[in-house]
Amino acid sequence: MFCSLSSRSLVVPAAGLGGVALAAPWWRRVVGSALAAGAWRWRVRASGRSFSGVVLVAGFASCGAAVAFAGAWGGWCGCSLALRRRVSGGRVLWAVSVPVHFPGTAPAAPTGGGSLWWVSRG
Repeated sequence: MFCSLSSRSLVVPAAGLGGVALAAPWWRRVVGSALAAGAWRWRVRASGRSFSGVVLVAGFASCGAAVAFAGAWGGWCGCSLALRRRVSGGRVLWAVSVPVHFPGTAPAAPTGGGSLWWVSRG
């Protein structure tokens, strides 16, 4: 695992996943974990496909790092995570979407393709 996880922020009953409880970690934990695992970019956005309604999307230059990150957080959340190949700023990134707990109003979903919704890592 990429960080110390002491509690689950949100637990939702599984809908069609064989009775497995789903959990959404606090979004800041996932950001720190993603950056520690080598993520180049990240963004929190709304998602109609996520059981929590919000995902943190982390972009990795290495497919292997993205797969390891997705495996670790997917096991913690209780579901498989989406892994997609994206092009951002002319470079190939592997995007991992993690369902997260985000207090208040969920950020807007991206309105188009491309790299507009990526937030650059400092």
